[in-house]
Amino acid sequence: MPSEKIYFTGFLTNADASILEVNLNHGFKIEAISEKKGLALISALEGVTHAQASRIIFMDFPCLNPDEKMLYVVSNSFKGIVKTEDDSYAPLFSKVSKFDNKFVLGYLDRVIQLMRLFKEGDLRMPLKYYYYIEKPNTPHIGLTSHRYISREPYNLESSELPDLHKFIEDTKLPFEKPFLQLAFENFELSYETHNISLSFLGTHR
Repeated sequence: MPSEKIYFTGFLTNADASILEVNLNHGFKIEAISEKKGLALISALEGVTHAQASRIIFMDFPCLNPDEKMLYVVSNSFKGIVKTEDDSYAPLFSKVSKFDNKFVLGYLDRVIQLMRLFKEGDLRMPLKYYYYIEKPNTPHIGLTSHRYISREPYNLESSELPDLHKFIEDTKLPFEKPFLQLAFENFELSYETHNISLSFLGTHR
């Protein structure tokens, strides 16, 4: 069976145009897409109406920047056999699983965690899709986060970018020292709790 190009698209929350200046490795890049294009993509992948897609990216997850009318996504692609001659999609699931474990969970998610640690703002990637183009349908694998997401915007100043890139390069997760790892885990929880005694950890640092 011939290989197909498999696309990865992860939708970011609470981002603005400043996120476009962040450099990523392993072929990942951050792109801006219009509200119209984002709605069309979500609608096609989820098999829902544009009105339902609008609810997903604006109400369920704050992926749409209402002031800029833009969405910010992390994109990538890789080659792979997606199905066998008997129409089994096992090769697609296997390829996606390996890519997701190594590059998304093993690299991209950690970069986003470090970006949140570097500066305040609830930057997340709650929606991610793997798909390849096949007319008239677009078979895909979609993964959704069910964690609580606030609407705290994430903005970077140009002067902060060199320090951010150095911080990402020099900081390894998990932290080797247990007390630092515990503090980091509590910091992460501060974005997901409505408990005031814990939530202060995410806003005063």
